[in-house]
Amino acid sequence: MVSKPQSYTRVAPVVAREIRDALAVVQAMHALAVRAAVPRLTGDDLARMRAANDAFVRALDAEDPAAAVAADDALHAVPIVACGNEALAETIRRYTPLLRRLERRRFSSAAARASAARHDALIDACAAGDTETAVALSGAIWGGLEAEAAAEEEAAGTGAARDGTPARTAGS
Repeated sequence: MVSKPQSYTRVAPVVAREIRDALAVVQAMHALAVRAAVPRLTGDDLARMRAANDAFVRALDAEDPAAAVAADDALHAVPIVACGNEALAETIRRYTPLLRRLERRRFSSAAARASAARHDALIDACAAGDTETAVALSGAIWGGLEAEAAAEEEAAGTGAARDGTPARTAGS
């Protein structure tokens, strides 16, 4: 959706470059949130993250990608709230909708199990106060969507390279 207050709202086509750009921003913001949050996380925060990951696994078992997305959001919301940076939170809220199709695709595949394992490792690193490991894991979690973006581009025939330039095809 694209909207201009008091002017228009319309459905916009999703462009591969926009998705990749949004993914880079969301990935960086989550890493920043984790970096700031690790020293502030409480036992209750960690319990909420564990409960959310348990719900994530149940959603995967039920083959319910919508519930998996909701549980994933709940898990990642904990460090976002704990870091206390509203500009960061707003940036994530703004760009995450562009990634929903990628998340649903990932959470509908066998690759989703790797996300659950990374979530466990992230929670363990946060609990241990290991900020650098937690930040690296956050990057790996969100970086996992890069493969989904590439697969979607290929399926759509856009063939865009990582830098957004069109890929060369045979004979071009």
